[in-house]
Amino acid sequence: MRSIIRSAGLVLASLIASAPLGAQGGAPVTRTGISITPYLGVIVPTADLIDYNNQTTKLSAAIVFGGRLGIGLGQRFGIEGDVGYSPASLEYSSGGTNLNQDVRVLTGSARANLYLIPRTSPFWIGINGGIGAVRHTFKLGTAGTTAFESGTSVGGVVGAAAGIRIGRLVALHIGADDYFYNASFDVSGTQTSEKKQHDIRITGGVRVPFLGF
Repeated sequence: MRSIIRSAGLVLASLIASAPLGAQGGAPVTRTGISITPYLGVIVPTADLIDYNNQTTKLSAAIVFGGRLGIGLGQRFGIEGDVGYSPASLEYSSGGTNLNQDVRVLTGSARANLYLIPRTSPFWIGINGGIGAVRHTFKLGTAGTTAFESGTSVGGVVGAAAGIRIGRLVALHIGADDYFYNASFDVSGTQTSEKKQHDIRITGGVRVPFLGF
């Protein structure tokens, strides 16, 4: 009985001694974590979107805002869902006239995260990749604009992210993503050929944990 009491006392003493060290490390180390990250940033298309009847259309860079839902499965691995919205403008020429019309760009992705520096650290770095989708919804413009039909393109997404804790729980989050896909649209009843796209997104936000971050 005395040996059991002595062992229990040693375990209790070690836990008490290690508590301050654990507090200095920031968030508790847990295997599972759930967080949400609202963000704001910019989306930069790097290729012409549509090539139709010698009309080369270019999507302008625009603000993007949205949010991520992250689930950590261990300190170095996790999964994430992302939804973003961007009000952009499509620029093109028709009959020698420069035109533009509004385009709503909706992005979504499901990806896996690999943390090169653990997600529970005061500072972390991670890389990610998965499936991405981009939907372009064209607003009917003024007279003379082309009838672009809305379309959804599915492809892939790769990215990298870094963060720094600004308190015991809340942290700043910075990410860079590349949505790559082939885009094709119905334009005045004609389906255009597919064009390879690379949409770069750079975002910054605040990660708010619900469990284990």
